[in-house]
Amino acid sequence: MYSVLFQMTCKICGCCGTNKPQSEYHFRNKKKKTLNSWCKDCKNKARIERRKHTPDCPIKAKQYYLKQWYGLTVDQYDSMVKQQNNSCAICDIVFDSGIKGTKPHVDHCHVTGRVRGLLCSKCNTLLGMANDNKVVLENAITYLDRSQDDTRS
Repeated sequence: MYSVLFQMTCKICGCCGTNKPQSEYHFRNKKKKTLNSWCKDCKNKARIERRKHTPDCPIKAKQYYLKQWYGLTVDQYDSMVKQQNNSCAICDIVFDSGIKGTKPHVDHCHVTGRVRGLLCSKCNTLLGMANDNKVVLENAITYLDRSQDDTRS
């Protein structure tokens, strides 16, 4: 019985041949609950090694990501950063100012796909959690105004 349970929760890495718990593997497909054949350690070592031989890998990844998801070139993205004075379009926090969450995020309409601007992580999450619904955001402002009035009394 014990050996059956052990086999169900462990897997042999296709790279290093070590028998490791399933938690040591990334999912290949989360819906089907299938795991990668290499453990996390081996995948990370391979990624680091591959990047040594391809120093422009992060640049190409950024180019692909921007084009695939938002239809932007890196030049268009950089132009947006410059137009917004390297700051969030909502809260004006400076991007990459050493504060966690200040990396620029591309904000876009989920219905049309149109890019609206660049936001910090918090502001991007704010819009996402409100489902880009103006009424919800206006209600939130009303709520904040009301609660501030309560504290002044």
